[in-house]
Amino acid sequence: MVDLSGITTLLFDIDNTLLLFDDHEFIRIYITSIHKYFKEEQPNLEKFMSIFLTSTNKMTRIDKSNLNNLSKFGVDFGSRIGLSRSEIIKRFLSFYQTDFREVCQIMTLHPIAKDLLKLASNHFQLVAATNPLFPTIANETRFSQTGLDTFPWLEITSAEDYHFAKPHIEFYEELLVRIDKKRSECMIIGDDPINDMVAGRLGIRTFLVKTDGRAFANIIKTDPKYENIDFPIDYIGTLEDLHKSLQLKYSSKFV
Repeated sequence: MVDLSGITTLLFDIDNTLLLFDDHEFIRIYITSIHKYFKEEQPNLEKFMSIFLTSTNKMTRIDKSNLNNLSKFGVDFGSRIGLSRSEIIKRFLSFYQTDFREVCQIMTLHPIAKDLLKLASNHFQLVAATNPLFPTIANETRFSQTGLDTFPWLEITSAEDYHFAKPHIEFYEELLVRIDKKRSECMIIGDDPINDMVAGRLGIRTFLVKTDGRAFANIIKTDPKYENIDFPIDYIGTLEDLHKSLQLKYSSKFV
């Protein structure tokens, strides 16, 4: 049973924890869809994909710019494709308001997610601690498309609000400040042994979600300094296991 004593806030990773999809299929559909917004600047899809992924990886690196993640992307991508940061962001936001809805159709909500979040929200504050690489409008779209928008999220981590990304400790420090929580009262629930479990180094309790044999994608490259490191893991189990623990603690009837 998961010990939740002292915990007030559950930090849920989103991608392939609550929302399930094939990473490689997603990135293929995503880049193919957004490419049409930049065909004049870069008509070759493969070259465009390479540029896009390079700039996305830039968002996950710590630098001295003090820019938020969305601006980091805009500056780097713009320099590679020959457009201003403002024009880059303008086109991406247009994409997220329209075509991104079709991209999100490959995402499915984990079968136990609704029951888990409904029960958890009765006893904890919920944070959508997704890697902050999407802007708010993109998160709103994928949450509304999959039903995650029906839950009372204290915070949904987004690119224009954060200056750091997973797997850096600085991301979790920034998150704790924004939600005004102590590390000791939070638990991270996620499927990635690096991006999510690194939070354990801050004293955040950790629950590594079993992935039923799904392989981790390497589309967004992990900073090499984090590779081959075992981060603190307090619990390992499925979301169903976590749901059962909550039922045992808070419910008189079991499903």
